[in-house]
Formats: sequence, C-alpha cells, structure tokens
Amino acid sequence: MEEEKMPACMLRTSISVSVRVTSIRSSLFSLMTVVSSVFIPLTFVAGVYGMNFNPERSPLNMPELDAYWGYPLCLLAMVCMGGLQIFWFWRKGWFENFSAPKRDPST
Repeated sequence: MEEEKMPACMLRTSISVSVRVTSIRSSLFSLMTVVSSVFIPLTFVAGVYGMNFNPERSPLNMPELDAYWGYPLCLLAMVCMGGLQIFWFWRKGWFENFSAPKRDPST
C-alpha cells in the first residue's frame, strides 16, 4: 500500500523543489537586470570620458575636458543617473523581491 503512494509523494516533493528553484532563479535574474541596467549607462559615460581626446587639436574633441568643474560635474551626473534609476526601480517595486528569503508556510 505504501509503495503505491510513494511515487506520488516524491512527485509532489519534486514539483515543490522545482517551483522553489525557479522562483529563486527568477529573483536572481531580476537582480542581475537591475544591476546591469544601472551600471551599463555609467560604464558608457566613463568610457567616453576615458578616451582623453586632445581639445587643442580640434574644437570638436571634448572641450569640456578643460572645464574647471568638468570632472566633478561628470561624476555628479553619473551619480544622479544611477540614483534616479535606482529610485525608479524602487518605486516600481523591483527591490521587494530581493529582501530576506521568505519561508514556505507549508513547511
């Protein structure tokens, strides 16, 4: 009698574990999406300003490199870009998934 019930029990356990793993994987991919969407634009800005073109050779070669407040303003713009994106994700509720792991009430 018990042998007939064993496969069904094992099947339920297997499905439960599979659902939990899928949920964790989905949460991880959401976190990776948030992190990459915040840092990819910042990497682009840092890459453009890291090219160090000489503004003396051509007026089109980043004249802002000679600006007195150019570096601090660029850093401030990058902090604002990242902060606004994080704020937007927070308002949309994306960070609720990354809190402490929730326990399954059935266990």
